[in-house]
Amino acid sequence: MLGTNFRKDITGLRAVAVIAVVLYHSEYLNISSGFLGVDVFFVISGYLITDKIISEINAGTFRFSVFYIKRARRILPALYLGLIFSTLVLIIFYFPEDVEDFKSSMFYTLIFSSNVYFWNNINYFSPQIETRLLAHTWSLGIEEQFYFLLPLGLVIVYKVFKKDKHIEFLIFSAIILSFLITISDIFFIPVTKFYLLPTRLWEFLLGSLCSLVLTKNAYKKNKNVSDISFLLLILSFFIFNKYDIHPGYITLLPTFATLVMIIFNERGSIANRILENKTVQTVGLASYSIYILHYPIFSIDSYWLLANFFGTFQWLIDFIFIICSVCIGILAWKFVETPSRDETKFNNPKLVVSLIITSILILFVSTSSILNNFIE
Repeated sequence: MLGTNFRKDITGLRAVAVIAVVLYHSEYLNISSGFLGVDVFFVISGYLITDKIISEINAGTFRFSVFYIKRARRILPALYLGLIFSTLVLIIFYFPEDVEDFKSSMFYTLIFSSNVYFWNNINYFSPQIETRLLAHTWSLGIEEQFYFLLPLGLVIVYKVFKKDKHIEFLIFSAIILSFLITISDIFFIPVTKFYLLPTRLWEFLLGSLCSLVLTKNAYKKNKNVSDISFLLLILSFFIFNKYDIHPGYITLLPTFATLVMIIFNERGSIANRILENKTVQTVGLASYSIYILHYPIFSIDSYWLLANFFGTFQWLIDFIFIICSVCIGILAWKFVETPSRDETKFNNPKLVVSLIITSILILFVSTSSILNNFIE
């Protein structure tokens, strides 16, 4: 269900981000830095979540229990569907020697720590990552860790400092500190910077700072600024590659382009007309489910090299899998995500019981030998 503060342009940006990621994983159209779409998601997440928390804190209605149950509604049903779907892909297409790694990654995904698991096991830009069915869930681990810390941090600083300008200064300082750690070689090696929250925190907090600033200030929208920032965002998906240091200086382009779009986007701009297109809106609304489900689909091709297997063109396999990813993601959004977020159809007790039962089943599969025995 859409709130009163729903912004179509932000939904459109989500569509752009997820399509960039999908095209990158498919290697279709040579989107060499489509992985930066994840960074767009981080900025948007920081903005939306901070906006919601602050409005509730100011109204005196914020409750941790309500916040986390809404996060569960938003995140878990589609995630659990993704885990079940990935398990089916494993059973049908993978060999027994791949089961243990999958089970471990599924367990860490369940406890929102898959970024830590993959950090300890594999570089995201290595060829071997392409057959890991849940490798893309590293970003969910970081997001959920941020969602856990942000409300607690905001409640504390609001109680201590009271004034928004002090909070803005603290967030700005945290952005600078996190970015300095990111570009420094003193604290972390590149693979650590990629996977862990401290070097990703500044991206979320850019969105948080944007929310705080827009709460008190009304900036004049500008068509030219909208179009230029949108163009720079699209260019950022083409002009870098996986060999560039990321996160780092290259991450500034997509994150700041997103930030500028959120602040200055003008409804009459070319960019806004693209973002508010009906098809783009549908993809944006389904972006989370598309993201969750696309990676296991492309992992099948990475595992079997289907173009060679069937003696056909790689671009044809990529095109088919892109269409499959988007269509399956939209179906998941319509029939899993949307109903589970509707409290009138799926109340809190029913939701909690369903999620607990599903969590226990996934935990059992990820820690027992039943999957090994079944595939054997």
